[in-house]
Amino acid sequence: MATSPLRKARRPRKGASVSSGDRTAAFKREQPEARRAIAGFFRRRGSAIAHEAAALYRQTRKDDRDKVARIFEDLELGDWATIATDMQDRYVAVFEAGGQKALTDLAAKESMFGALNAPAADYAATRGAELVTSIEETTRAALKATIENAFTEGQSPAELAEAIRDSYWFSDARAELIADTELAMAHVSGALEGWRQSGLVQGKSWLVSDDHDVDDECDENETAGVIGVDEDFPSGDDGPPAHPGCNCDVAPELIGEEGGVAEGE
Repeated sequence: MATSPLRKARRPRKGASVSSGDRTAAFKREQPEARRAIAGFFRRRGSAIAHEAAALYRQTRKDDRDKVARIFEDLELGDWATIATDMQDRYVAVFEAGGQKALTDLAAKESMFGALNAPAADYAATRGAELVTSIEETTRAALKATIENAFTEGQSPAELAEAIRDSYWFSDARAELIADTELAMAHVSGALEGWRQSGLVQGKSWLVSDDHDVDDECDENETAGVIGVDEDFPSGDDGPPAHPGCNCDVAPELIGEEGGVAEGE
């Protein structure tokens, strides 16, 4: 990635950080619905997978060196694309709301709001597919570890089923974390698109959240100062969240704003 001359601009001001309480009404409206949808999916899938895994576990010879692989060959994980379907409209609503808020904050014309429709739909389709792949891969790895542990500890089929149903990977806590992180990502992506559409923004800076109390990649992103709108921060992200549960935000650097790049620099 090419280095932007905007790196010479001022650093974000300490104390200018924001919290997740500053999200739009659309974000707050969709958040509980997204949490419920994903949690419901996890409960249904977790129960079905636990039942089938226990049955396969019961039938598998314990001295079979490939026993875990054989179980996975027959284990039906189901259609995880349901999560993407459940999130589609929510992605669009929150992306558009983030973009509209960004444009409103810049005093841009409302006629520009319509330009967010197509990018929002594209974002929803792309991000939905990425989410399904990520969740399915992570869950598959966790299930494999759970089944291997069952063989190691000599668990009964009922104990394996319980371990799967009660695991973090099918929990409400995981569902909430995914929903919150995904909607935060959609909200910020919408804001970035709004800035691009406005023609008024030359850069952006990372703002750590009020509840940020552990040094991580977010601190490095804030230290990077102002970068180009289409550049990535040191973490490799174009904006928050940098990790699950991240409540950071991003601020625009306006063209001609004090501290920006001088003309001809």
